[in-house]
Amino acid sequence: LKAHNYLALVLNLTGVFLMVTLGDVKRLNVELLGVVLALTAALLHASNTILGKFATSGDHPLTTTFYMLVASTITQGIAAKPWTAHNLDLFANSTFLFWAIINALVTGALANTFYLTGLSTDIDASKAPVLSSSEVIVAALIGVLAFSEPMNWIGILGMIMMLVSIVLMNANRQTLKEE
Repeated sequence: LKAHNYLALVLNLTGVFLMVTLGDVKRLNVELLGVVLALTAALLHASNTILGKFATSGDHPLTTTFYMLVASTITQGIAAKPWTAHNLDLFANSTFLFWAIINALVTGALANTFYLTGLSTDIDASKAPVLSSSEVIVAALIGVLAFSEPMNWIGILGMIMMLVSIVLMNANRQTLKEE
């Protein structure tokens, strides 16, 4: 990794921190379980990138996405216990089914197809998670626009830092020397 890659990582993490806290550290409600789950999610997301690079090296990303989602469906089907009375009642709720299917298609099928298609290109596995961190910016903007969540200049600064980190991660040495 080059110096600009480390700078991009620091900017990215600092930007996320500023976006989440809006500069008010008291807003952080940190619990041990939350930290453990966040670190586990980060590890699993990193392994998704690494496994995705291997999986898409010889197969089409749609094929990989299909089998990933089949395995996820089986695993979630067991973990969610759909045979319980409460969960069986959900299958009679058309609103729930509509949003569950939309959620599965958008956040599962489409997101993974795009992500794995991107990984099937020349992108370095170390760059992919930083580039995909733009999802945090999109989620924050949707939160502000659709759910009236608070945003201030510190949060906007965090977004800008994240965007700069993405640009830096995409920059190669030649581009940086010319500037």
